Amino acid sequence: MVGLATASSDAQWNRSERRRGSRRRCFIPVDYVINDRVYRDFIDNLSQQGAFIRTRERLAVGTEICMTFSWIDALTPIKSKGIVVRNANSGMGVAFETPIFVQ
Repeated sequence: MVGLATASSDAQWNRSERRRGSRRRCFIPVDYVINDRVYRDFIDNLSQQGAFIRTRERLAVGTEICMTFSWIDALTPIKSKGIVVRNANSGMGVAFETPIFVQ
């Protein structure tokens, strides 16, 4: 499980202590739902444990979200629950409730 972070900027984020596995740079549309409101933004990087979503939204760390996105090799959209673990000027880091398979 990815630990929760409270850092408010990219410079304060200590990646070596909190990230597990490698991240892949990408530009994937993502739809996510919070309290019956649907948002559409883009995933900037992705790993089995989580994603960084580029957004102007400022969601509190600990906010649960349900998201849907398509990966290059996926035949069907990936649906995952996650939790906001950090905020940055350019978006938010989300840890998946259950790791996904990313090639």
